[in-house]
Amino acid sequence: ASSFRLFRDIVAAGGVVRALCVPAMEAQPRSFFDGLEAFVKEAGGKGLAYLINGAQATGPIATALDQSVRSRIIEQCAAAPGSAIFFIAGPPAEAASIAGRLRLHLADRLDLRREGCYEFCWVVDFPMYEWDEERACVAFAHNPFSMPQG
Repeated sequence: ASSFRLFRDIVAAGGVVRALCVPAMEAQPRSFFDGLEAFVKEAGGKGLAYLINGAQATGPIATALDQSVRSRIIEQCAAAPGSAIFFIAGPPAEAASIAGRLRLHLADRLDLRREGCYEFCWVVDFPMYEWDEERACVAFAHNPFSMPQG
């Protein structure tokens, strides 16, 4: 259970809280974080909470979290000093989509993508189906003929 009531209420309503840890963010100005929050709102989110792991934790939710909760979050995210931990909360599919878009946006803003570089991975155990909000039915989560397992 979180000491941050907003997160607690979202989880109690069936939602999730996703965390995205990004190293070496302590030097970023407040305007950088404000721009990220604007991006999340444009992507359909209600806002962006974050915590910066410094000598003293800072960020909009730093004082709303108990010290023990902050420490557990930092440990679970393996956040090095100076890292920022961004939180996206809401319904599971929405939170995952917005967190994914934020991850790609941060990669572009921080110039982390290497042009012409391909790094392959093999993903197993994809979900077979997912709920399609637009059509209000169960649909394939991906092309079923390219599943590594099934």
